[in-house]
Amino acid sequence: MLIYAVLIGLIIAGQFLVWSKLVSGKRYCIFICVCMILIAGLRDRNLGLYDMVTGYLPGWHMVQNLSWTEIIRKSLTGKTALKDIGYAGVTKILSYGTKSDQWFIFFTSVPYLVVSTVFIYRHSRIYGLSFLLFVGLNYFTSAYYLVHHIWATVFLLIAVEELLKDRVRYFVLFTLIACLFHASAFIFLLLLIRYQSRMHLFHFLLLTGSVIIGLFGKKPILFLLSLFIEKSSRWYFYLSNLKSDSLTRWFLAFACLLCAIVYEKKMLARDKDNAVLIDMGVWCCVFYAFTPIISELHRFARFFGIADVLLVSNALYESGSTRKRLLLFLMITVIFCIYLFGFLFWELHAAPYHFFWE
Repeated sequence: MLIYAVLIGLIIAGQFLVWSKLVSGKRYCIFICVCMILIAGLRDRNLGLYDMVTGYLPGWHMVQNLSWTEIIRKSLTGKTALKDIGYAGVTKILSYGTKSDQWFIFFTSVPYLVVSTVFIYRHSRIYGLSFLLFVGLNYFTSAYYLVHHIWATVFLLIAVEELLKDRVRYFVLFTLIACLFHASAFIFLLLLIRYQSRMHLFHFLLLTGSVIIGLFGKKPILFLLSLFIEKSSRWYFYLSNLKSDSLTRWFLAFACLLCAIVYEKKMLARDKDNAVLIDMGVWCCVFYAFTPIISELHRFARFFGIADVLLVSNALYESGSTRKRLLLFLMITVIFCIYLFGFLFWELHAAPYHFFWE
C-alpha cells in the first residue's frame, strides 16, 4: 500500500506546488504520468482482477505463434483474448520486438495513461483533483486488467478531442477505430445526438427514465433483448450471465455530474468544451442505471465516465474563493483516500502492491 500512498502524496503535494507557481502544470502532469506508468508497468502480474493472468497473458503467448491469417480467424470467433482484431494486431506487432510478459504488461498501459494525462492537462482546471479522481474512480487501476477497454479508450479520448474541434468526421473515424479494440465502443457515437441539441429536458428524461427502468424493468428488458440477440453472439453471453450490480457506481457518477450541474452556467461561460463533458457524464449515469439489469453495461458507462475526473475539478474551480476551493479539495481528498485505502484497492486485488521482481 505504501506505493499508492506515495502516489497520492505526490499528487496532492504537486498540486500545491502548481498553485504556488513553483512548478508548471505541464511538468506536474508529466511527472504524475511517469509515476503511474511505472507503478502500472512494474507491478506483479497477479495484481488486479483475473483478466490479465487468465485472459490477456495466454492471448499474448498465443499470438506469438500465430500467423496473421490465424489471428484474423481467432478474432472472428470471438472466444479468446484476441477477439478484437485491432488489439490482436497490436499484440502481434509487439511480439516482433519482445517475447517478455513483463514488457507486454508495461507496454499495454503506456498509451492509455499518456493519452489520459494529456486529456486532463488540456481540459482540467485543477490537475491534482483530476488525477485523484482518475485513481479514485478506478480509471488508473483499469490498466491492470481491462486491456481491451483501455486501448479503446485511447482512441475514444482522441475522438473527443476531434469533436471539441467540430471535426465530426474524425470523431466518427476514431470511434470506429476504437471498435477494433473493443466492439462496445460504438456506443460512443451517442455523443452526436446531444452534440446537435442542448436541451436540459432531454438530460432529465434520460437520467430519470434510466433509473426507473433499471430498478423496475429487469424482466421485460431481458425478454426484449433476448429476442434480438443471437445465441451465438458474445453479447448473448453477457445477457444470459444474469449478473447485476447495485447502484453504488451510479451514485458516484451522479455525484460527479451533480457538481457540474450546479456550476454549469459558469463552466460553460468559461469553456464551451465543458458541454460535451457534461453530455459524457449524463450518458455515464444512464448506463450505470441499467447495471442492475445487466452488469456488463458498466463497460459502456466507463467509456463516458472518464469525463467525471474533469467535471468535478472544473466545477470546483467555479465554486468561489481560493480558500473555498482549497477546503473542498482537501475534503474530497480525505473522502477518496478513505475509499481507496479502505475499499477500492482491496476489492480490485490491487493491494498489497508487489513489483514483478519481488
